[in-house]
Amino acid sequence: MPEDARYFFHKSARLSDEEKRRLRTAIAVECCLAGRPGERGALAASLCRMLSGKSPMQGGQLVDWLLAYGTPRLLMRLKQTHSPLAGGIWLARAISRIEPANLLRREHIRPDIQRFLASPTPRTALVCFAGSAQKLSVPVQLFHAHAATRFDLIVYLRDASKQQFTQGIAGIAGDMPALFEHVKTLIPQTCRLAVLSASSGGYAAVRFAESAGADRLAMFSPSFRFKEVPAIDGPARLRTEAVRIYYGRGNLKDAHYAADWGSTGYARSLRWFSTHSHGTLRHVFECGQVDALMDWLQGGTELSVRMRRSLLDVLPHIAARLRPGTLKKR
Repeated sequence: MPEDARYFFHKSARLSDEEKRRLRTAIAVECCLAGRPGERGALAASLCRMLSGKSPMQGGQLVDWLLAYGTPRLLMRLKQTHSPLAGGIWLARAISRIEPANLLRREHIRPDIQRFLASPTPRTALVCFAGSAQKLSVPVQLFHAHAATRFDLIVYLRDASKQQFTQGIAGIAGDMPALFEHVKTLIPQTCRLAVLSASSGGYAAVRFAESAGADRLAMFSPSFRFKEVPAIDGPARLRTEAVRIYYGRGNLKDAHYAADWGSTGYARSLRWFSTHSHGTLRHVFECGQVDALMDWLQGGTELSVRMRRSLLDVLPHIAARLRPGTLKKR
């Protein structure tokens, strides 16, 4: 299958000043790693040192920056150099799943729509709605590394205007119904369809899933209202056993959203994770249960909510709490 047939992207607006700065940084790091001279700032210099092995791999902001804004070439370099000690075992395992053939080639400029075709005759499709942070709790590229080997066709959507897709996507559709019709044209009717969302992306995800008659819908910490208009205002149009709505038990924002969803026909679809985080899809990654989620999206058995992080991931947090100065004097 030709490379152009595998991947399509649409970005409605020109790069913002911030996006240009990120792209210049990524290019500067590529030049640095290739031994070519060039002007680069402090961030590019730090990234270059880390990826060239001249400084310890960091588990925080630098790795997160690369996963969100790094070019495919930089992501492959990250895979080669990333240490399990940087960010935890879960992150190392997730990064190890990144493969060159499956990378979203323009993800680093944050397109509004991306379509990835793994098979010329797709039988399974996944449509993902990102939240206002423009990701799926984890960077889209990290999520895609897992999904690309499980689904024949994947569509990712972002709303750069942060209007929860109610105004469509410029250059594609002027409102939400028109956007949904466009997305449907990208998916053969013979495909088994799954829909997934994170945070505010759930507002559009449930509407699309109902409109398209999705076989499975998984929403992670979805909001329920936008400008006082509820995501749904009638009976559930999907089977409740085909829908899962996940929340963090210790998160106040999630508790508020869950109360709204609990008053709908999808009340029986609610599930609770033992986490204080609003990033409930990230929690699935941290607990090593992404493959179980993919199984459920494809029609498999229930994803367990009784998840626990690996002891190797938890130990650094325990150690940090036990450092001198962090314990209260008795």
